[in-house]
Amino acid sequence: MGNLRVTLTAVPPRPRAGEVFHLSVWLLDGPATEDLAVTFEKHRIYIDAGGKRELCPIGPDYFADGGTPGPIDIYKGRAGGITAVQVSADARNPPCPNPHDEDAGPILFPDQLIFTAFVRRKAKPPQNDLRAREHAGVTVDAAAPPAAGAKRSARRGSAPRHRPA
Repeated sequence: MGNLRVTLTAVPPRPRAGEVFHLSVWLLDGPATEDLAVTFEKHRIYIDAGGKRELCPIGPDYFADGGTPGPIDIYKGRAGGITAVQVSADARNPPCPNPHDEDAGPILFPDQLIFTAFVRRKAKPPQNDLRAREHAGVTVDAAAPPAAGAKRSARRGSAPRHRPA
């Protein structure tokens, strides 16, 4: 592994499902001296009653459309970059652990995730040139309830209410 020191953070650190949050990668020793590429691995964390942890794969119905963290390019002279992430408010994933190959079911929030950033030289074949690796844990809370004062649909069988002019 290379000699880069990096930090990986989520902003905000405890997002809600259905809302966009950002993963930021920053070089701790100053701007890049060469072009770098950052890719991500993502897992759910299962914690059993005894405190044992297990990493679990994330299925295709977990992130919102376009909400999977994308790669980040850090060009020479830059010190970091950001990618957007969005867990679906209706996220579904197979149970974890999944000894019986069960189908995806709804996620019960809060949910624990871990993201791993892999930093490589952009000019080299990526599989052989790992320069740094960093992890960030993220707790995703349930989607926000409807805002106070938000319009609700009319009750079944009743006409919409109107204020007199």
